[in-house]
Amino acid sequence: METQELHGIRLTLEALKKDAEKLREQIEPLMAAWRHKQEQIAALEHALKLLEAEPTPSDLQATLQPDGGVHKPSEVAYRLLAKAKRPLHYRELLGLMEASGFAMPGENPGANLLAHIGRDERIVRVGSGTYGLAEWGMKKPAARRRRKQASRPSRRTR
Repeated sequence: METQELHGIRLTLEALKKDAEKLREQIEPLMAAWRHKQEQIAALEHALKLLEAEPTPSDLQATLQPDGGVHKPSEVAYRLLAKAKRPLHYRELLGLMEASGFAMPGENPGANLLAHIGRDERIVRVGSGTYGLAEWGMKKPAARRRRKQASRPSRRTR
């Protein structure tokens, strides 16, 4: 009789384990979807905070008007960075310059802007294509070290 009771308990245990496994299989995709939604929410909240703090192009245009216009690209870039109060990618900076009425000369305006701001000590490169002001305490990023490639023997055959 004791063996029948043990057998019944084992069968019940196995049934419970199977039910638990089925529930786990149902929950995992839901948990993954929930985590994905949480990541999306966090990313949108972060973007919203950045956008709410970001000055609009019309706010930045006012910085160029009082002195009757600025003609040096690095000066315009400096003023726009100072007004933005945060580092900007050079494309964003170029867009703000154009929105403010400053036309960057040359065939490649982006390359021309980089050449001008690269010579201005007040403006520092803080990341890939991103520039800030030296007065903010920004420093140039550390140079990446390149790995040496092992030399290969010549493939020429005689």
